[in-house]
Amino acid sequence: MGWGEASWSCLIGLWCVSLRTMAFHFIAHPDDHAVIDWFRALPEPPEEYPKDGGVVLYFRNLGPLAKDSEAGFDVTRSPVVSLFLPQVRRRTLWTVGQVHFLAKNTARELPGFERLKRRFQRWLEQNPVVWQRTRASEEGHSYFFEAGATSFAESIFAFPSGKEALNCGRFFVSECANEFVLDKLCKKLRLQGVDCC
Repeated sequence: MGWGEASWSCLIGLWCVSLRTMAFHFIAHPDDHAVIDWFRALPEPPEEYPKDGGVVLYFRNLGPLAKDSEAGFDVTRSPVVSLFLPQVRRRTLWTVGQVHFLAKNTARELPGFERLKRRFQRWLEQNPVVWQRTRASEEGHSYFFEAGATSFAESIFAFPSGKEALNCGRFFVSECANEFVLDKLCKKLRLQGVDCC
């Protein structure tokens, strides 16, 4: 895979934090496709490009892919979204979903993409917040977010399927969690009676 143990989603997460681009985090059942379906239902849906653990969405109608100096693409100046849908890990753990709007300075350079980002944010915020960095211990759900699940998040929203799973005691982990981290977590959870292998 390259980059040691880091997955593409982890690198995107670190990169988004360092560049201060907009990222959203959510929990949902791995078979719940509400987020990708929201993008697909747009009047002009994006082009989809599958990528390690997720999909890259390119909104051609909102602007071209900007080139960088090395004959590649500069996603900080392009209407591109990276999306990581929840996945099952170790039979019982679910990953936290992620949506990254990668472009910077969108209000000035990509106004249509800025409007799309705000529209998505309003739609996502119709769901309850189950974890928030500024109140991490207040909502009572922090216990169920393990293995870096909150490392890059400011807030985590819950779709109904995610809220139901959380209320039933489901644990959520980061897409970035490697096998060593999951081994340690499962060992701890088995001592608490959670079936984690």
